[in-house]
Amino acid sequence: MIETARYRIERFEDHGWHITALSEPVAWPTVYVSTEPDPRVLDFSQLEPLPWKDHGVLTIRLSQSMRHYVHLHHGDHIETFSDRIVPLEGGINFRDLGGYRNPQGQMVRWGTLYRSGKLSGLTSRDQAYIRQLGIQVVCDLRSAHELQTDPTPAHLVPTLSHLPLKLRETSSVPGHIDQETAQALLRESYEAFPTSLESYTAFFRTLLDNESGAVLFHCTAGKDRTGVTAALLLWALDIPWDLIVEDFLISNQFSAQLATLVATQDKTVGPTHPLWPMARAYPENLRAAIHVILNEYGDLNRFFTHGLGLEKDWKDALQHKYLVS
Repeated sequence: MIETARYRIERFEDHGWHITALSEPVAWPTVYVSTEPDPRVLDFSQLEPLPWKDHGVLTIRLSQSMRHYVHLHHGDHIETFSDRIVPLEGGINFRDLGGYRNPQGQMVRWGTLYRSGKLSGLTSRDQAYIRQLGIQVVCDLRSAHELQTDPTPAHLVPTLSHLPLKLRETSSVPGHIDQETAQALLRESYEAFPTSLESYTAFFRTLLDNESGAVLFHCTAGKDRTGVTAALLLWALDIPWDLIVEDFLISNQFSAQLATLVATQDKTVGPTHPLWPMARAYPENLRAAIHVILNEYGDLNRFFTHGLGLEKDWKDALQHKYLVS
């Protein structure tokens, strides 16, 4: 569900939306649906407006084979919405970062930045769905071993870029693991992620050099390495910390699915299992990663300019590409 100050947008039956006005507006917006996420390039005269029903409710039924965006045309401005979670049969934690707003009123553009878990389980239908998203580059944050074990389907996108993030520094694992130990091991990896300066430099340069199409970045679960990377990206777009954490915690909606990635021989990893923390997203781990950066560089901007060597106007350039007013 997406809720703004004026509207509630709810998904139903996996192929449509209910849009409800929370209060009667001075003028009802004109509602359009399109497969194009950017209203600036749409010719609305070629689209059929959808009618509001009594009591400010609008029901939209959609094809499941395409990704759609709802555009509420208010006359002087347009609000655009879509599903944050991309519905896939064999995907893991696949999401659109669009729709988040910063204090300046700018919004992350829908359909330009995607995050996900591994892509090796995608069905043929999933692959066809992803190909129509316009993704030009996939940035894979996994290790070389993970790439070999769970390869990304060939020809899914034009460019695959391998940008591995470091995991925990120590290779030793205690013989006995309980949840507290598992959480501590996980946090060590979070503290190691920001030291992957070469990969992070390449990732943000990829975003800055991108001239057309969308970018997808992912790891295995789409939760830890991807979660920290998404947090840094959203910070660079001036998204407030509470929304960054909100996005980070969406991974917990996939805990049952993520638990299968760390399943032991008994194949049962539930809330009481020692490895359950590996299937969960914890805000304190995200804060631990950020604290490593702050302790080393003093603030996040210096991490980008001194640690990654980005030009002084990097942030303005990034925001110009991925934000819309």
